[in-house]
Amino acid sequence: MEPAKTSYPKEKIRILFLENISDAAVKNFRQQGYTKVDKITKALTEEDLIKEIKDVHILGIRSKTQITKNVLEAAKKLQTIGCFCIGVNQVDLKAATKN
Repeated sequence: MEPAKTSYPKEKIRILFLENISDAAVKNFRQQGYTKVDKITKALTEEDLIKEIKDVHILGIRSKTQITKNVLEAAKKLQTIGCFCIGVNQVDLKAATKN
């Protein structure tokens, strides 16, 4: 399959997967031409996530990672959050819609 075109260079888009999301997700993004794809096998504390998320465009989480108002305020480049779990109660949806 040929990689899809984007209006923003794929090599500048940073993707972060937390909580041991499947290697298939990492592989699929890389096959589509994304080069900045990172995977961390555990959930991060709010403090650590605030440090890590500053230049992340796409975030993939499971149920343990808490996306708080403080995290979202630090995520200046964040465009989307993918929740690889049941529900979205770990994301502050009110704060997310404002950002």
